[in-house]
Amino acid sequence: MEELLKQILNELHTLNNRVGNLEPGQESMNARLI
Repeated sequence: MEELLKQILNELHTLNNRVGNLEPGQESMNARLI
């Protein structure tokens, strides 16, 4: 179970970085996710 959570968090982190590179509004995106 813990491994699955780590994998999901890793995927989210990767996606977040990709989105952040595409648009300058990364902070608003992060705020929306949290």
